[in-house]
Amino acid sequence: MKCTMRIKLKAKDIDHDEYIGISRIVEIFDDIAEELLIRNEGHKGILKDYEELEIIKPLICGDHVDVVGQIISFNDTIIKIKFEVLKVLDGHNEKYLLIPELICKAVGVFEVFPK
Repeated sequence: MKCTMRIKLKAKDIDHDEYIGISRIVEIFDDIAEELLIRNEGHKGILKDYEELEIIKPLICGDHVDVVGQIISFNDTIIKIKFEVLKVLDGHNEKYLLIPELICKAVGVFEVFPK
């Protein structure tokens, strides 16, 4: 199962100078995970851990990103979700990119409880 959100990063997302902080990216991951878990389980789960969290390039105010989440494994109580942040519009030049650029990737481990 897969879910995608397109987000324009705004001034309120700035952490330092013009750069977007990792805390905002993690918030977006949580939104994606919530959607996937509700679709799959009927309710939210609890983030237990990030197995991977790699920031490849910084994001700035004005960038547009696609945040993709995909369930990659699950059992009765644990669901793993792979996340990717792809920049689709450069905020400096206000130009759409022909090929989306991978900015961040992660794998989150979520605990869910039986209904």
